[in-house]
Amino acid sequence: MNKSLLLTVLSCLLTQISLAADIKIQNNKSNMIGRVNVLTGVISGGVNAICLDQDVLFCGNDHRVYSLDASEPMSPKNLSYIELSGYVRQMVKQGDYLYVACRETGVWIINVADPKNMQLVSRYDPVELATGIDVAGDVMFLAMRQNGVEIVDITDRTTPTHIRLEKTNESQSVFYYDGFVYSGEWRGHHVTTISAEDISDVKTCCTSNLKGYGDGVWAHGKYLYATTGLHATGNHEAKKGDGHGLEIFRISDKSKPEFVHTLNGSGIAVGRTVAAILENYQQAD
Repeated sequence: MNKSLLLTVLSCLLTQISLAADIKIQNNKSNMIGRVNVLTGVISGGVNAICLDQDVLFCGNDHRVYSLDASEPMSPKNLSYIELSGYVRQMVKQGDYLYVACRETGVWIINVADPKNMQLVSRYDPVELATGIDVAGDVMFLAMRQNGVEIVDITDRTTPTHIRLEKTNESQSVFYYDGFVYSGEWRGHHVTTISAEDISDVKTCCTSNLKGYGDGVWAHGKYLYATTGLHATGNHEAKKGDGHGLEIFRISDKSKPEFVHTLNGSGIAVGRTVAAILENYQQAD
Protein backbone atom coordinates (compact mmCIF):
# COMPACT_ATOMS: atom_id res chain seq x y z
CA MET A 1 0.00 0.00 0.00
CA ASN A 2 1.20 3.55 -0.76
CA LYS A 3 2.95 5.05 2.23
CA SER A 4 1.15 8.34 1.66
CA LEU A 5 -2.03 6.65 2.91
CA LEU A 6 -0.54 6.05 6.34
CA LEU A 7 -2.28 8.06 9.05
CA THR A 8 -0.99 7.61 12.57
CA VAL A 9 -2.98 8.99 15.45
CA LEU A 10 -2.99 8.57 19.19
CA SER A 11 -5.17 6.71 21.63
CA CYS A 12 -5.05 6.87 25.40
CA LEU A 13 -4.13 4.10 27.82
CA LEU A 14 -6.06 4.36 31.04
CA THR A 15 -3.01 4.09 33.29
CA GLN A 16 -3.63 6.86 35.79
CA ILE A 17 -2.07 8.44 38.83
CA SER A 18 -3.90 10.45 41.49
CA LEU A 19 -3.17 14.15 41.84
CA ALA A 20 -4.45 17.08 43.89
CA ALA A 21 -8.20 17.53 44.32
CA ASP A 22 -8.83 13.89 43.33
CA ILE A 23 -8.10 14.73 39.70
CA LYS A 24 -6.62 11.87 37.73
CA ILE A 25 -4.18 12.25 34.89
CA GLN A 26 -3.01 9.51 32.59
CA ASN A 27 0.65 8.66 32.53
CA ASN A 28 1.15 6.87 29.23
CA LYS A 29 -0.01 6.83 25.64
CA SER A 30 0.31 4.41 22.78
CA ASN A 31 0.24 4.98 19.06
CA MET A 32 -1.97 3.15 16.59
CA ILE A 33 -1.47 2.73 12.87
CA GLY A 34 -4.32 2.70 10.40
CA ARG A 35 -4.68 3.12 6.67
CA VAL A 36 -7.54 5.06 5.17
CA ASN A 37 -8.42 6.15 1.67
CA VAL A 38 -8.83 9.74 0.51
CA LEU A 39 -12.22 10.82 1.84
CA THR A 40 -13.44 12.52 -1.36
CA GLY A 41 -17.08 11.64 -1.85
CA VAL A 42 -17.49 10.35 1.71
CA ILE A 43 -17.76 13.74 3.37
CA SER A 44 -18.17 17.15 1.81
CA GLY A 45 -15.27 19.59 1.82
CA GLY A 46 -11.81 19.27 3.33
CA VAL A 47 -10.72 17.63 6.59
CA ASN A 48 -9.28 19.84 9.32
CA ALA A 49 -8.64 17.24 12.03
CA ILE A 50 -8.68 13.46 12.40
CA CYS A 51 -8.76 10.94 15.24
CA LEU A 52 -8.62 7.18 14.64
CA ASP A 53 -9.97 4.76 17.24
CA GLN A 54 -9.60 1.17 16.07
CA ASP A 55 -12.00 0.88 13.09
CA VAL A 56 -13.70 4.24 13.60
CA LEU A 57 -12.27 7.41 12.09
CA PHE A 58 -13.47 10.77 13.38
CA CYS A 59 -13.01 13.72 11.03
CA GLY A 60 -13.42 17.41 11.79
CA ASN A 61 -14.78 19.30 8.82
CA ASP A 62 -15.40 23.04 9.32
CA HIS A 63 -18.56 22.99 11.51
CA ARG A 64 -19.08 19.23 11.61
CA VAL A 65 -17.57 16.11 13.15
CA TYR A 66 -18.05 12.91 11.15
CA SER A 67 -17.69 9.31 12.30
CA LEU A 68 -16.60 6.85 9.61
CA ASP A 69 -16.38 3.08 9.50
CA ALA A 70 -12.73 2.50 8.51
CA SER A 71 -12.73 -1.29 8.88
CA GLU A 72 -12.12 -1.35 5.12
CA PRO A 73 -9.53 1.46 4.88
CA MET A 74 -9.84 1.90 1.13
CA SER A 75 -13.62 2.24 1.35
CA PRO A 76 -14.57 4.21 4.48
CA LYS A 77 -18.29 4.58 5.14
CA ASN A 78 -20.04 7.52 6.75
CA LEU A 79 -21.75 6.47 10.00
CA SER A 80 -23.04 9.81 11.22
CA TYR A 81 -22.15 13.43 11.81
CA ILE A 82 -22.89 16.10 14.36
CA GLU A 83 -23.20 19.85 13.76
CA LEU A 84 -21.07 22.21 15.84
CA SER A 85 -20.71 25.96 16.00
CA GLY A 86 -17.20 27.12 15.19
CA TYR A 87 -14.27 26.00 13.08
CA VAL A 88 -12.86 22.58 14.05
CA ARG A 89 -9.15 22.96 14.76
CA GLN A 90 -8.03 19.83 16.67
CA MET A 91 -9.62 16.91 18.46
CA VAL A 92 -8.68 14.00 20.69
CA LYS A 93 -10.57 10.95 21.96
CA GLN A 94 -10.39 9.33 25.38
CA GLY A 95 -12.73 6.60 26.50
CA ASP A 96 -16.26 7.27 25.24
CA TYR A 97 -15.62 10.97 24.67
CA LEU A 98 -14.33 13.08 21.81
CA TYR A 99 -12.96 16.52 22.70
CA VAL A 100 -13.07 19.06 19.87
CA ALA A 101 -11.31 22.45 19.89
CA CYS A 102 -13.31 24.87 17.72
CA ARG A 103 -11.37 28.12 17.98
CA GLU A 104 -13.87 30.94 18.63
CA THR A 105 -16.58 28.71 20.15
CA GLY A 106 -14.30 26.85 22.56
CA VAL A 107 -14.35 23.11 23.23
CA TRP A 108 -17.18 20.68 22.49
CA ILE A 109 -17.37 17.38 24.37
CA ILE A 110 -19.16 14.62 22.48
CA ASN A 111 -20.18 11.15 23.67
CA VAL A 112 -19.11 8.78 20.88
CA ALA A 113 -19.75 5.47 22.64
CA ASP A 114 -22.12 4.77 19.73
CA PRO A 115 -20.44 6.25 16.61
CA LYS A 116 -23.74 5.95 14.75
CA ASN A 117 -25.45 8.18 17.29
CA MET A 118 -23.01 10.75 18.65
CA GLN A 119 -24.39 12.88 21.47
CA LEU A 120 -23.29 16.39 22.46
CA VAL A 121 -22.47 16.45 26.19
CA SER A 122 -21.30 20.00 26.86
CA ARG A 123 -19.39 23.03 25.62
CA TYR A 124 -16.58 24.68 27.51
CA ASP A 125 -15.95 28.40 27.00
CA PRO A 126 -12.20 28.88 27.48
CA VAL A 127 -10.13 31.96 28.20
CA GLU A 128 -9.49 32.65 24.50
CA LEU A 129 -9.58 30.90 21.08
CA ALA A 130 -9.24 27.13 21.44
CA THR A 131 -6.58 26.28 18.85
CA GLY A 132 -5.15 23.06 20.28
CA ILE A 133 -6.22 20.34 22.70
CA ASP A 134 -5.08 17.25 24.56
CA VAL A 135 -6.64 15.21 27.35
CA ALA A 136 -5.05 13.14 30.10
CA GLY A 137 -7.44 11.34 32.40
CA ASP A 138 -9.52 13.97 34.20
CA VAL A 139 -7.51 16.92 32.88
CA MET A 140 -7.87 18.83 29.62
CA PHE A 141 -5.08 21.02 28.22
CA LEU A 142 -6.04 23.82 25.81
CA ALA A 143 -3.82 25.93 23.57
CA MET A 144 -5.08 29.48 24.08
CA ARG A 145 -2.90 31.46 21.68
CA GLN A 146 -1.70 34.69 23.41
CA ASN A 147 -3.00 33.51 26.79
CA GLY A 148 -0.95 30.32 26.79
CA VAL A 149 -2.12 26.90 28.01
CA GLU A 150 -5.34 26.59 29.99
CA ILE A 151 -5.74 23.59 32.31
CA VAL A 152 -9.30 22.35 32.87
CA ASP A 153 -10.84 19.80 35.26
CA ILE A 154 -13.09 17.41 33.29
CA THR A 155 -13.92 15.01 36.12
CA ASP A 156 -17.54 15.88 35.33
CA ARG A 157 -17.76 16.03 31.51
CA THR A 158 -21.03 17.97 31.72
CA THR A 159 -19.44 20.87 33.60
CA PRO A 160 -15.72 21.34 32.86
CA THR A 161 -14.04 23.66 35.38
CA HIS A 162 -11.08 26.00 34.96
CA ILE A 163 -8.05 25.11 37.10
CA ARG A 164 -5.36 27.54 36.01
CA LEU A 165 -3.58 29.21 33.10
CA GLU A 166 0.11 28.81 32.26
CA LYS A 167 1.22 31.86 30.28
CA THR A 168 3.18 31.13 27.07
CA ASN A 169 3.97 33.00 23.85
CA GLU A 170 0.95 32.24 21.57
CA SER A 171 0.22 28.55 22.01
CA GLN A 172 -1.14 26.88 18.86
CA SER A 173 -1.03 23.19 19.80
CA VAL A 174 -0.47 21.13 22.95
CA PHE A 175 0.53 17.54 23.62
CA TYR A 176 0.67 15.74 26.98
CA TYR A 177 3.35 13.09 27.46
CA ASP A 178 4.34 11.35 30.69
CA GLY A 179 3.82 14.27 33.04
CA PHE A 180 4.84 17.05 30.67
CA VAL A 181 2.91 19.30 28.28
CA TYR A 182 4.60 20.51 25.10
CA SER A 183 3.19 23.66 23.52
CA GLY A 184 3.93 24.77 19.94
CA GLU A 185 4.35 28.57 20.07
CA TRP A 186 3.50 30.49 16.90
CA ARG A 187 4.62 34.03 17.70
CA GLY A 188 7.42 32.87 19.95
CA HIS A 189 8.69 30.42 17.28
CA HIS A 190 9.59 27.83 19.89
CA VAL A 191 8.27 24.88 21.91
CA THR A 192 7.46 25.48 25.57
CA THR A 193 7.91 22.56 27.96
CA ILE A 194 5.57 22.58 30.97
CA SER A 195 5.76 20.26 33.96
CA ALA A 196 2.28 18.90 34.74
CA GLU A 197 3.25 16.00 37.00
CA ASP A 198 1.44 17.76 39.82
CA ILE A 199 -1.57 19.82 38.73
CA SER A 200 -1.31 21.86 41.94
CA ASP A 201 2.24 22.87 40.97
CA VAL A 202 2.31 23.37 37.19
CA LYS A 203 5.39 25.26 35.95
CA THR A 204 7.25 26.09 32.77
CA CYS A 205 10.56 24.22 32.47
CA CYS A 206 12.09 25.76 29.35
CA THR A 207 11.57 26.97 25.79
CA SER A 208 13.25 25.42 22.73
CA ASN A 209 13.81 27.57 19.65
CA LEU A 210 12.39 26.63 16.24
CA LYS A 211 13.37 27.80 12.76
CA GLY A 212 9.80 28.83 11.93
CA TYR A 213 6.47 29.59 13.58
CA GLY A 214 5.64 26.81 16.06
CA ASP A 215 2.50 24.77 15.44
CA GLY A 216 1.85 21.04 15.89
CA VAL A 217 3.68 19.05 18.58
CA TRP A 218 3.82 15.30 19.15
CA ALA A 219 6.01 13.06 21.33
CA HIS A 220 6.78 9.36 21.35
CA GLY A 221 9.59 7.33 22.87
CA LYS A 222 12.68 9.49 23.27
CA TYR A 223 11.72 12.11 20.70
CA LEU A 224 9.61 15.25 20.42
CA TYR A 225 8.44 16.44 17.00
CA ALA A 226 7.45 20.03 16.23
CA THR A 227 6.01 21.24 12.94
CA THR A 228 6.60 24.78 11.70
CA GLY A 229 4.32 26.88 9.53
CA LEU A 230 5.34 29.76 7.27
CA HIS A 231 8.85 31.13 7.65
CA ALA A 232 10.96 32.42 10.48
CA THR A 233 9.54 35.44 12.31
CA GLY A 234 10.03 38.65 10.35
CA ASN A 235 11.01 36.79 7.17
CA HIS A 236 8.26 36.42 4.58
CA GLU A 237 10.48 35.13 1.78
CA ALA A 238 11.14 31.42 1.60
CA LYS A 239 14.72 30.63 2.52
CA LYS A 240 16.35 27.30 3.12
CA GLY A 241 15.92 26.23 6.72
CA ASP A 242 13.15 28.69 7.56
CA GLY A 243 9.84 27.11 8.51
CA HIS A 244 7.95 24.71 6.23
CA GLY A 245 9.21 21.69 8.06
CA LEU A 246 9.55 19.40 11.02
CA GLU A 247 12.04 19.75 13.86
CA ILE A 248 13.09 16.79 16.00
CA PHE A 249 14.22 16.96 19.63
CA ARG A 250 15.58 14.25 21.92
CA ILE A 251 13.69 14.06 25.22
CA SER A 252 15.66 11.54 27.22
CA ASP A 253 15.13 14.24 29.84
CA LYS A 254 11.51 15.22 29.15
CA SER A 255 11.96 18.56 30.89
CA LYS A 256 14.78 19.64 28.55
CA PRO A 257 14.27 18.86 24.82
CA GLU A 258 17.58 18.67 22.94
CA PHE A 259 17.58 19.66 19.26
CA VAL A 260 18.52 16.83 16.88
CA HIS A 261 17.55 17.61 13.29
CA THR A 262 15.33 19.62 10.93
CA LEU A 263 13.41 18.18 7.98
CA ASN A 264 12.45 20.85 5.44
CA GLY A 265 9.30 20.57 3.35
CA SER A 266 7.83 22.39 0.39
CA GLY A 267 4.66 23.57 2.10
CA ILE A 268 3.31 24.60 5.46
CA ALA A 269 3.50 21.73 7.94
CA VAL A 270 0.79 21.96 10.56
CA GLY A 271 -0.80 19.75 13.17
CA ARG A 272 0.42 16.57 14.83
CA THR A 273 -0.23 14.01 12.10
CA VAL A 274 2.93 14.86 10.14
CA ALA A 275 5.12 14.03 13.11
CA ALA A 276 3.24 10.82 13.86
CA ILE A 277 3.62 9.63 10.27
CA LEU A 278 7.38 10.11 10.45
CA GLU A 279 7.66 8.05 13.62
CA ASN A 280 6.05 5.02 11.94
CA TYR A 281 7.03 5.63 8.31
CA GLN A 282 9.17 2.50 7.93
CA GLN A 283 6.33 0.31 9.17
CA ALA A 284 4.25 0.95 6.04
CA ASP A 285 4.13 -1.68 3.29
